[in-house]
Amino acid sequence: MVRKFLDIRPSNSTANGIVSYKSGQPIIRFEISEQDAFLMGNSVRICGELTVTTDGSTAPIGTDSLEIDSRTGIFGMVDTITISSVKTKQTIESIRHYNRFMSTYLPMTASNQDLIGHLSEAALTLPADEASREGVVNQFKTNGNEFCVYFPTGLLQNGSPIPLSSETLGGLSIEIHLAPPSAFLYDSKGAAVTNGLSNADYSLKNLKLICEVEDMTSDNKVSSKVNGFEYQSISSYYSTINSTNAILNYSLGMSRVRSVFMNFIRSSYLNNLDQNSLQTIMPIRSTGAIADVNQVVFTKGGVRYPDSFNWDTNYKKDPNVSVVDPQISRNFMNSITPFSSLTRTQISPVNTNRGWATNDNTVLEGGLVWGVGVAYDTLGSDGADFSTQNWGLQMNVELTDDSPVSAFVFVHAKNTLLFNGAGIQVIS
Repeated sequence: MVRKFLDIRPSNSTANGIVSYKSGQPIIRFEISEQDAFLMGNSVRICGELTVTTDGSTAPIGTDSLEIDSRTGIFGMVDTITISSVKTKQTIESIRHYNRFMSTYLPMTASNQDLIGHLSEAALTLPADEASREGVVNQFKTNGNEFCVYFPTGLLQNGSPIPLSSETLGGLSIEIHLAPPSAFLYDSKGAAVTNGLSNADYSLKNLKLICEVEDMTSDNKVSSKVNGFEYQSISSYYSTINSTNAILNYSLGMSRVRSVFMNFIRSSYLNNLDQNSLQTIMPIRSTGAIADVNQVVFTKGGVRYPDSFNWDTNYKKDPNVSVVDPQISRNFMNSITPFSSLTRTQISPVNTNRGWATNDNTVLEGGLVWGVGVAYDTLGSDGADFSTQNWGLQMNVELTDDSPVSAFVFVHAKNTLLFNGAGIQVIS
């Protein structure tokens, strides 16, 4: 079987090849054309050069406090990734709030050494604010900071070759929706206007997609037309909480949910150049103090599920406790990667603790890693059926004043992709 390497430029490239959200080009579109070949999903890389400026043209200097989230690096610029069929234009997978997803996914699947080592070269991650500012943001070069990164998605990570022929998907389109500068950049001193950073911007150029495809033989061309294949997917939801009895409730319409996890941030911190929009911190009050979570309950159809008991935290027993609740943290990690399979993680007492206030700018190793999650399947089965019953979460949290907190909820489920010459169908 013959394998080929493709080098694909954006189909909506600008005349000068520079892409910028502020200049009215918030979408990057790559199209892998229809062909008698299989795409190797794990070979897909997006390459380019990142340039950060204080006003659209001026390079940051040593005294500037302009930064990007040090843990997510280049992943922080992506708001949404959408994968669809070139032939039928039907959406196969769309992950909204992708940068918030990566804020939680990365520290669970990569170690601190990974983020300092090979990922710092590929994805511009440097999990320390000062290192990221000096090593990425302030490195203004003629060609910018080069990156070449793999964006994890369910379809690309499904482990099976993806057919591109006219009888199957008819080619694959990958759209990247960029985050606004106020969501990607921030002033670590919390005074963007005073520090002359209110017009801070970032841009990309020399973008390309590289991937590997394998030619179809007469045998596997026939087999590729049969039915379809299964893949994992991530669906995202957004809510706000602003009371001591926080309730989330969604009609997922999915029959094979494997896990649900979520991260939090004070709503006023989002799209705010004075704050890092990608923090994954605990709920906080208007004073900046932590709003302790006393109890967590997951439900299915209004009934406790999968556990028939409440998760009472260590804060409920002792309000002066100095460490995070181990049960919440363990279940949170287990909802992203089965706890028994965790071989690489960034979580440590350094970045998972209660020794901070207002924001996590002073937390080492890339900032705080905190969230809530539950796994419905860690053994490879189909998980839980939420096709007819609502998914729910109830939290007793000490939000005693007017301080809205944003909750980004990510649902990990199994999908089946069916196709024929006329179109495709995704079954959740």
